[in-house]
Amino acid sequence: MTIERILINQNKPTKTVKQKIANSITQGKGATLQKLSQLFDATENRTLIEDKKKTEKVLELIYLSSPSLYKNIISISDNYYQGSIGNVHSAYLRDGKRIAIKTLRSNIREQIQSDLINSSRLIDTASHFVDTNKFMNLEGFTSKFIQSLESECDFTNEMATYEKISGYFKDYEVLKIPKIYNEYSNKDILILEWVESDLNFDDLKSLSLDMRKKLQEELMDFFYSFPLIHGLLQEDSNISNFLITGSSVYVIDFGKFTFIPYSSRLALVKLIQTRKDNLPISLLGLYKQIGFNTELLIPIKSLLSSITDILLAPLLNKMADYNFADWNPSKKIDSIAHDSKWNIRAAAPMHYFAITRSLAGFLKISGQLNCPISTTKVSDKILNYYEKEMIQFQATPDLDNQDTDKFLNIVVKRKDSEKVNLKLPYETIYEIDSLISSEIKNKLLARNLDIKSLVEKAVMNDSEYVFKLEEEDSSFEVRIIKA
Repeated sequence: MTIERILINQNKPTKTVKQKIANSITQGKGATLQKLSQLFDATENRTLIEDKKKTEKVLELIYLSSPSLYKNIISISDNYYQGSIGNVHSAYLRDGKRIAIKTLRSNIREQIQSDLINSSRLIDTASHFVDTNKFMNLEGFTSKFIQSLESECDFTNEMATYEKISGYFKDYEVLKIPKIYNEYSNKDILILEWVESDLNFDDLKSLSLDMRKKLQEELMDFFYSFPLIHGLLQEDSNISNFLITGSSVYVIDFGKFTFIPYSSRLALVKLIQTRKDNLPISLLGLYKQIGFNTELLIPIKSLLSSITDILLAPLLNKMADYNFADWNPSKKIDSIAHDSKWNIRAAAPMHYFAITRSLAGFLKISGQLNCPISTTKVSDKILNYYEKEMIQFQATPDLDNQDTDKFLNIVVKRKDSEKVNLKLPYETIYEIDSLISSEIKNKLLARNLDIKSLVEKAVMNDSEYVFKLEEEDSSFEVRIIKA
């Protein structure tokens, strides 16, 4: 079967000479460094690479892993967009539909495994991007970051995220997501509807005021309401993951959505409520519940209220309109905290870093829109959703002066075998659903026990047991322990 070769038209800006040099250097240093460098790169980088041999390899992969797709392709591009982890080719199907074929870069899984093994070398590399003295446990951060890349190398995770968020976009007029073809996709290939971009993000200001205003409102809802209500945050908000076409803006990457723990979301919403209504509450207690090491925040305790108001400014706004182009939280915090601002970074949990990274891309787009909007609709939506929880809310006690730390302990005992204890970080409790087997989940369901509800109850009541299953030949329990 002959498949015609085509070319993707280059209608996006290419990288500058400086960007190309930096890109060639990072490409030689492994996938993780490339991804790490993107954390500090807010530019829109789209570069087309023409490589007929690469296209042949992609067709071989499709032939082996998705035969039905292979039979349906009539043409495929010899050039492709290259990312830090994946490549995107364009193709046409027999019914005339144009698709995007996302595949992994050659040997990417092996490269990431190598980076994980050699994370100490990566820390040295990371020091070129960040001041290692301003991060607490940079080694742990780097290791977790690399492990998150492993998840991105399995496209079924991206498909699962798509299923969780796709329904949310039905309420949007401007912000959209392309269709995923599940019947053709698998862990090695992701097939999406092709989106032809006809504008650059520098051209956003040329859109009509009504469209810019609607887009800004929907972006705020997506970057604020969705994470705080549903717990899923679009961490990789680099503007290269958004495409403008006609009267729509498409989110085209779902590989790096970060989960925000339920107790952290409750504390964040309580911060919004108390700062907006000037209610008294222990800020240190709330920051602790979010996941901060409050021992490192104590030296800047007197600045916490001002820093909190700066960080949450869009949600605390009571004026008619708010312009995100005027926010500039980094500059404002720097002006009052100076070098003490690094206490916040050093004390912060991983999901705080994900939030700040997410909002960096959001701010980049908002700066181009330069369109004031009312933000009270989003803050009211969040507060109304948690109205009942806010009434019952109790902040995590401040345990900084006590020698206690919580852990999650999974205990398994089978007949005629020794008891096995698995000790995990406390925050793992919020991801217990992804850790336990389908067998255990089914047994819980058979007893009408909902994992999420059990976790929330254990956290709110500060109980020891999350759940326990006793059977004739085995037992399985999840406990919260202090050590």
